[in-house]
Amino acid sequence: MNHRVSRKQRADNRASLLKITLWCLGILFVLVLTIRYHHSVVASISTLLSSGEHRQGTRTRIDLNFPNIDSLFMKTFSELGLEEQKPKRIGENEKSWSSKHSPQFKARWPAAYPLVWFTQKLQMVCFRYDSLRYDAIEKSGGKGLLAAVINGRDTLGRIELTIDARCLPGASSIAFVFDRFDDLTTAQKKSLINLNIPFGYILRPNQIPNRELGKVLNACRGECILEIPVDKGGWTTILGAVHMTSVGKGGRPGEKNVAALLARFSAIDGFYLDNTTILDKDIIADIISPIKKMGLTYIYNNSIPNYADSIISSQGLKIGRFINKMDFRGLKAAELKRSILARIVILAEHNKGTYMLDSRPENIEIINSMMPFLAAMNVIVCAPMTNTELIDRL
Repeated sequence: MNHRVSRKQRADNRASLLKITLWCLGILFVLVLTIRYHHSVVASISTLLSSGEHRQGTRTRIDLNFPNIDSLFMKTFSELGLEEQKPKRIGENEKSWSSKHSPQFKARWPAAYPLVWFTQKLQMVCFRYDSLRYDAIEKSGGKGLLAAVINGRDTLGRIELTIDARCLPGASSIAFVFDRFDDLTTAQKKSLINLNIPFGYILRPNQIPNRELGKVLNACRGECILEIPVDKGGWTTILGAVHMTSVGKGGRPGEKNVAALLARFSAIDGFYLDNTTILDKDIIADIISPIKKMGLTYIYNNSIPNYADSIISSQGLKIGRFINKMDFRGLKAAELKRSILARIVILAEHNKGTYMLDSRPENIEIINSMMPFLAAMNVIVCAPMTNTELIDRL
């Protein structure tokens, strides 16, 4: 007996068959494209995945091959201020501490540097790259360090550090300036001079050293920096202290008095203006000419030039700024020492700064106690005027 299929059912069957056919053709088309463009598809997926990882963290995905391990160790040494102590790759015929086939390096290590500084910096450098880590072990007797950089199961490179007492870090500089130098007694001033290091000391125009101390200061490595007031009240006090009288109306010092007063100093290396008081234009006019004739360098301390700065600049005086100026005035002895040490161990910074200090005997003792450490770290105490960058225009 024949089963009759209705017209509607035949139409539904044809529609289902067409859907199945289209699905099969679609799958076949995708397979063909995947086979044909396999490498492009994989690269696109990898790019999407890596960009997603980059948004989640700050690490960088790289293919770290053998030439890159050289730059990684170089970066580690550079950020430790050891650009001159370049790690040396060990050749195939040289003796190596490892029989593995990964690149081998060796380097000298300054005796003043704790070995943990290297591992800490190496850890920081490795963290910038994806999936890198390091292993390290100290050599017997604390004579050095063995370290390896690892990516997954692969060792990318090994390095051997050997402590060498003759190996010094790259030279860096530091300068000290003592404010209110006249607060020290003559004996305390001589104790600073006896350190036999360059230093700066700040005096006002009426704080003229006596003849004996002036000779000692002139012969030592100190540099005199004058703090010059810019108000009439300040100059009235100064002229009264040195038994001079003001000129004209309003208590102006006059150019001749300023020149005579500055000539009483055995040596002046620079000056700056006391901007804590109201500036008087007549005072500026009186002090500019004598200072210009002496060829003194103006120490610029402002962030924005004021009227006096503009006049000084227009007169063609030399203008300088202390490099990395640190104002540590007012700090107690222990805090001062911690603050200076914190700056010194910023190893990649080759200019440790110019430090403004209070003139107190305990600060002199702090600097004296730090001298062996500064020598071991190859930090050279320089004159503050040497640690000054000249400014062409304000």
